[in-house]
Amino acid sequence: MNDEKGIVGVDLGGTKIRAAVTARNGSLMGPAVERPTGNRKSRKTVEAALMRSIQDAVGQSGIAMEQVEAIGIGAPGPLDLSTGTILKAPNLPGLHHYPLRRRVEERFRVPVRVDNDGNCFTLGEALYGSGRSKGIVLGVTLGTGVGCGVVIGGRVFHGATGTAGEIWATPYGRSTIEEWFSARGVSGLHQRRTGESRGARQLFQSAESGDREALKTWDRFGYHLGRALAALVNLLDPDLIALGGSVSRAHAFFLPAMDKNLRKIINPAPAQYLQILPALLKEGAVQGAAALCRSRA
Repeated sequence: MNDEKGIVGVDLGGTKIRAAVTARNGSLMGPAVERPTGNRKSRKTVEAALMRSIQDAVGQSGIAMEQVEAIGIGAPGPLDLSTGTILKAPNLPGLHHYPLRRRVEERFRVPVRVDNDGNCFTLGEALYGSGRSKGIVLGVTLGTGVGCGVVIGGRVFHGATGTAGEIWATPYGRSTIEEWFSARGVSGLHQRRTGESRGARQLFQSAESGDREALKTWDRFGYHLGRALAALVNLLDPDLIALGGSVSRAHAFFLPAMDKNLRKIINPAPAQYLQILPALLKEGAVQGAAALCRSRA
């Protein structure tokens, strides 16, 4: 066992929890661990899974718990950043008004920082991944829900109340961005198109096999995603859009349509300049969460 200090990064999601220990330079000190979030309506179940994930990550890192300097956690919003409290996250109904920072600090007796999961993903990509040389990075995660973050000059942009990037409830079509562009959104789009019920993972596998209807669904998904993000591009003029989350694994099937439609409706200069890339880092959200504990974040 070495004597190096480490920072734990945690990605607390609606479906799974991933955690790993990072060095001060952001590199992983051991493999990330993953466990199911469990019953999202049960505070006790989710809390137990979270605490166990942190313990397991330290156990995989080669350092002792006493060598952990801090813990950074990316959690679904909206959040009270001043207290590290989850307010009313739709994908974690059991953790409404949950004092996340306080509970983890009480358990592990180290400083804890909490931020929006979309912010953590974007920070990880901006510092260590696809956005390392970029000034303004817009990160979008597509998974159980939809996350979004903005990093400018290596620092998270939080806005006046800490809710910058909370686009999930923004109206789109007859629903919201989250209902359209989460995993269930892909499934819903396919069902509206074909009358057939297939999950996002199944549609990804079907597209890989050349299924025409699945390919059409992903194409339409990309068309709408480009349309939904156009206003953000026109507002922020980012160098890069980084795409993450489980749904983004199907980027080969929706990114061409997204890119084409987005560039049609944004301003001419960013239409020529903007880069859109899938996340470079496998553990970007975890590394970004750990980076919250660095002064630069």
